[in-house]
Amino acid sequence: MLIFSISDRNKVLKEHKKILSKCNYLCKQAIKILKIKKKYIFDCNVVNQREMMKLNKKYHKKNNATNVLSFALNDAKTLKTNLLGEIYICYEVCINEAKIKSIRFIDYFSFLFIHGLLHLFGYTHSTNKNWNLMTKLTNKILKCKYNHEK
Repeated sequence: MLIFSISDRNKVLKEHKKILSKCNYLCKQAIKILKIKKKYIFDCNVVNQREMMKLNKKYHKKNNATNVLSFALNDAKTLKTNLLGEIYICYEVCINEAKIKSIRFIDYFSFLFIHGLLHLFGYTHSTNKNWNLMTKLTNKILKCKYNHEK
């Protein structure tokens, strides 16, 4: 079981209920695909560019707003507690990238949500092999062929 909340402090999500419903469905898919047996809790925070830039600078020493960041509270190999961590999705970056890729906002948000969730479970894309695995899992969970550039 995956329990999550979506925080939208800046009140930017116009389709909050639709996104919540979609993410709930995606969590059910992730449970099946990742064979999750325990109950885990995580938060998804929708932030603006300024907030994302601060987080990216503080934790990754990068001076830009990225689309998604994940902060795991556990060692992914042991998952000693049921608290997974937090996902941060930048609303403006998500909208802009969705437009560039000609993808609906909700579909791209879903991709970023799953990408962030996989990071909370310890998946990385530091090598081509890891990237391919993350892409394969993301596509299975989203039930589509989505090829996001590295």
